[in-house]
This record gives sequence, C-alpha cells and structure tokens, in this order.
Amino acid sequence: MKRRSASYVWGPLLGLSLVSGCITTGPTPKIDTSSSPHDIQQVPLAKAQKPEKKGETYFDPNHTGTALYDTHQHAGHSLGPYFTVRDFSKTGDVGFRYARIDPSIVNCLSRVRSALGKPLVIRSSYRSYAYNDQLVKEGKTASKRSYHISGKAADLTVPGVSVSTFAKTVYSRCGCGVGLGVANGWFHVDTRGTSTRPWGYGAASTTKRNTARRVHEKMCGGGGSDSNESMTKILDSVGNTFKSLTNKIKEAF
Repeated sequence: MKRRSASYVWGPLLGLSLVSGCITTGPTPKIDTSSSPHDIQQVPLAKAQKPEKKGETYFDPNHTGTALYDTHQHAGHSLGPYFTVRDFSKTGDVGFRYARIDPSIVNCLSRVRSALGKPLVIRSSYRSYAYNDQLVKEGKTASKRSYHISGKAADLTVPGVSVSTFAKTVYSRCGCGVGLGVANGWFHVDTRGTSTRPWGYGAASTTKRNTARRVHEKMCGGGGSDSNESMTKILDSVGNTFKSLTNKIKEAF
C-alpha cells in the first residue's frame, strides 16, 4: 500500500491544498475589476495651470496625462466613502496645494478597502517632480520616474493584514496592471497599467517580497517586467560607478 503524506491525508479535511510541495490556505481569488458603486469617474476639483514642462516643478516624467488640480480649501473633500483629497495630495507631513490625483488609484484602494473591511492608512501619495528630485538627491527611497509624481501611487499601512492577503486582494480587485512594493510595515501600490513583478524595499523585506511574487505568479502568470523603481536604482548605481572610475582615470593621468 502506497504511503500518503500527512498533508495529503489531512489537507482536504483542514481546508488546505498542496501546491508544488507547499501548503496553501484556501483557493486563489478570481480577478474581478468590474466597476464598484464607490468608483469615481473624475476628481471634482479645478485644474491648475502650473509649470509642467520637462524639468519644471510639476513635470510628469511618465507622461500619463493625469491632470494637475488645485486642492486649496478642498483637502477635506471626499473621494468616495473612504478617502479625502488630503490623502492623495501629500507625502508624509508635506502637503501639496497643486497635486495630480488619478481616479484609478482612488478606485483601486477603495475596492481593496471594501474587500478587506479594514482601514487603509495612506502615508504618502502625490509628490511634485521638484520635491521627488530633492528626495532622490538626498538618497531617500524615491525613483526618478516614480508614479507618485503622476498621481497614480500611494504608500500605505494596513494593520493586521498579511502580505499574502493584501497581494491577493490588490490583484483580485485592481487587476494585474498594478505595481506592488513590499516593505516592513507598509506597502506601495500604483496603477501603472502594466504587469510588474512585486519588489521589496530593503534587505529585511526579501521574504515578504517573495511571498507577494508567488501570489503574482499564481494570479497574473508571473510575467511582467521588474519595477521601474528597482531598475532606476540599478541604472543610477551603474552611472555613479562609471563616474567614479572616470574620475580615478583622470587623476591617474
């Protein structure tokens, strides 16, 4: 008689399944990006006329076409049932009077919030091109082409929710065209529109990143490019190394 493993015998009884030698809990949720009653079609604010050409304060390096809005005296204005303009027009404690707010990120996070039944605390969303450039120069966690500049990204905390549960909820409610970054204690979500493998912030988040990648592979096929966040950092590192070598060669001669 062929001997069965404990997981083979007890798995079905406990609601577990065995996939590639790993025990997983419950079925993978289906992707459903159909419109929600909470979705907004547009941001109810006046559009702002500010410097938006290449290199200027409000330049959008991703050329998304997301409008720049004047949030003055409208910070408390509701964007659906869960969020306000203030949530999407700040980076940390820095608020921006003029901000890009794309309905896609508002709708994505509203759907995730509704599905989880838990508050999403947005720590950072929009940042101007000039402010982002300052962060990059200071060596902070920022990409030169960050989707925060385009008003299509948010960094947030979700107390009591695991990486696996959060990733499944994001992909099932927002689709596979989202970027998902994982850190210790917070997540990055952006609505870039292309499939991208999840990435991590800092060496300590490697395990969590891998968890998110397994979810992405199962739900989205695992394809897609590496994030522009990671690639930008790699290219910057290569560029800095090249400059350093060039300077040393000049000094030698």
